[in-house]
Amino acid sequence: MIILVLATAVRLVGFNAPFTSQHWIKQLQIAPIAKNFALKSPNLLWPETDYSADKPGYIEIEFQLVTWLTSFGYRVFGIHEWVGRLVTVTFSVGSMVLFYRLALMQLGPVAAAYGLLVFAFLPSNWYFSRVLMSEPAMLFFSIAVIYAFSLWLDSGKRKHFVWTAVCGALCFLVKLPTVVLFIPLGYLAWCKYGRGV
Repeated sequence: MIILVLATAVRLVGFNAPFTSQHWIKQLQIAPIAKNFALKSPNLLWPETDYSADKPGYIEIEFQLVTWLTSFGYRVFGIHEWVGRLVTVTFSVGSMVLFYRLALMQLGPVAAAYGLLVFAFLPSNWYFSRVLMSEPAMLFFSIAVIYAFSLWLDSGKRKHFVWTAVCGALCFLVKLPTVVLFIPLGYLAWCKYGRGV
């Protein structure tokens, strides 16, 4: 719990800073999409950026779950950087909780605590947990699908299978390269069922 509180506190430093860090191009491409979801249309299937002043700036881009969720915060609190960061930090904290639970299930309490310590304070994880990009959601759903699948393999309960399917679908929608998760999922199934997979 202390690791989680400290890791969250670290992510709140500079919470309202502009989206002009190292990966500013992507963030400044994504931020107008959240703004347009809030001010124009919340249609998740038609993300719109501000590339063109005289016609709609619809864009072909990955599934915009993060910007769509951010747009609801924009409607309530106004358009501020901290609203977008609140969404991504929430995904990050959720990732840490799921990471710990998955490590606890697979490796035990000591390894889970050390693993969470490293995971929570890796500089790249800290940085990408605060950006207005899809990466925090991708990491959350990636860990969630492996955790839910592990629960389903252990329990056989339908709710764990549904959770696996939903998290997997969202994971693959948010970032398509996460299809590589079929490798660890296949490995977990093979460990459980052997050649009968």
